[in-house]
Amino acid sequence: MKKESNDIACIPLGHSWRAGSLPCLRLVLLACFSFVLAGCGSVGTGGSPAMWDAPKPLSAKELTIFEETGQLDKNLSSDARRAVLYEYSCYLRQKRSTIAVSSQRANKFLTHTRRTFREQGVPEELVYLAIVESGYNTRARSSAGAAGAWQFIPSTGRRFGLTQDKWMDERLDPYRSAEAAARYLKKLYNQFGDWNVAIAAYNSGEGKMMRARKGTGEKEFFAIVERNNSLGSKEQLKAETINYVPRFLAVSKIMRNLGPLGFRPIQPESAPKMMCITAKPGTDLKGLARATRVPWDEFTLHNAAHKKTITCTSRLTNVYVPDSRVPVALAYMNGGGRGGDSPAPTMLASGKGRIITAGRSDTWVSISRKTGVPVRVLLSANKGVKLGKGTVSVRIPAMQQVGDAAKARPSTRSFAMADNVSSKTTHTVRAGDSMWSIAQRYNVSPNDLMRWNKRDDGAIHPGDTLIVQM
Repeated sequence: MKKESNDIACIPLGHSWRAGSLPCLRLVLLACFSFVLAGCGSVGTGGSPAMWDAPKPLSAKELTIFEETGQLDKNLSSDARRAVLYEYSCYLRQKRSTIAVSSQRANKFLTHTRRTFREQGVPEELVYLAIVESGYNTRARSSAGAAGAWQFIPSTGRRFGLTQDKWMDERLDPYRSAEAAARYLKKLYNQFGDWNVAIAAYNSGEGKMMRARKGTGEKEFFAIVERNNSLGSKEQLKAETINYVPRFLAVSKIMRNLGPLGFRPIQPESAPKMMCITAKPGTDLKGLARATRVPWDEFTLHNAAHKKTITCTSRLTNVYVPDSRVPVALAYMNGGGRGGDSPAPTMLASGKGRIITAGRSDTWVSISRKTGVPVRVLLSANKGVKLGKGTVSVRIPAMQQVGDAAKARPSTRSFAMADNVSSKTTHTVRAGDSMWSIAQRYNVSPNDLMRWNKRDDGAIHPGDTLIVQM
């Protein structure tokens, strides 16, 4: 297809523009960089760009698109715009393949991530931060120990409810990690009151940003950068952080305009809808992928959090499958992991059920594991029964009753929708409890536990009462 002439019109360095020659092109003056771009190098710790060979000039269309602002790049100073333009030029020239690959990776997950960020009150443009972090690679790992599309280090991942044990690393879960990233970014904004500072703190850590802010006496990110050289070594921001915010703002401009800038457009709303289903302990993931006819590479893209080819053998876990394959997936798991077109009955004694005695240490989850009866069915059959206060009698429904209940409420939900819960209980926090240990006790995600109780930072104290949904 023949391009329009303004697709390829180049702005020569040093060109003088008359007022009104192009709409809103005050930034064209910035094409006369005092630094140059071919190497796409880093900004020094003082905030001044390094020197490079002369760049290829940008087209009029590219400069016009650069001038368009989004949620977070309005009212930037001339130095800040200059830094963003530097990164913008790099990604349109030397790093073009990064955008081409990353945007297509992101396409599969952006619908969920945008909805998550909206629900948390986080600007939707921040969904593109994962491109700067990892190129939206759900399996990415760094030499510093960060993992996943959102590059959580282990401690921050645990802090925001991402399970990490010998069976799973939810930092690699593209859905759970996006939810954790939204909560973390919101916390940083509440702490610093400025989105660009919050973005920088996501990279540098809260402590470093707090020291830099205090040392310079400035509250806005680019103002802090301008005075960065006045700080001592412990307070001074690293070049990586100084580059990080302009880089993100540049990527956002490009992602908002993929087609006009010559990239393959993305359509997140057209990507296959994924569903989260609850997998039994020890589910064969390769067998599940075969049963649902999802290629293993595609299956693991959405389920990278699982470290092994079977799920944890001691608890229920989440698995993501295309919504069109949910019936087959449930049939496979209800059949004991053997596959098949129809669910096998739950293995319980027939008849009218039975009564067991539960002790002080028993939970609905532990009883479910012992009997094979889903928690929701146990709760329905034992309304008003409270565990944990001594020995109590618990009714275990018969096989037919369990089968009817399972058909009425299948163990599945859309990860992009609110949890479809059947019951709630409460837990009183004791000394030594943590979000992690409480979540393990009730076999729920720490991520969900924090969300249900609106405790984004995971802080709890003895005597607190937490809501647990099952």
